[in-house]
Amino acid sequence: MVHEDYQRAKQGQSTIYSDHYSALKDARRQLTRILSVPVLGTMILILGLPPRLNPDPMNIAMLLAYLGIVIGGVWFIIRTAESTYGSIYNKIIEINNRSDRLQAELGDPARLLTELARSGLDMSAILNEDNEGGGD
Repeated sequence: MVHEDYQRAKQGQSTIYSDHYSALKDARRQLTRILSVPVLGTMILILGLPPRLNPDPMNIAMLLAYLGIVIGGVWFIIRTAESTYGSIYNKIIEINNRSDRLQAELGDPARLLTELARSGLDMSAILNEDNEGGGD
């Protein structure tokens, strides 16, 4: 929704968010927290209440490494997905704008032919070839 609102702002339309970058940052932070909470819940299940894990330094290090890898992976996936979605959405909007411009330009054939003639395209040569080849 933030990406769509940002594109509307680029087109000069009214928007919901005043600062799209901070809205994206807030949404990314919220998603990271939401997707990291189940990992912390899993840690409670692994440790048990009260903790039954042997407080061996290797166990603690592996537990912290697991937490770091999973939460880092969640952060990386969210960041990559948001960036990819943003670039794809930008390309879609750009293609849509180009399509609208082409449709406007091609909507009036007389104006298109006039512009082609002004640019130096010799229409008589093209039309004469069609007339000569039309009898075959």
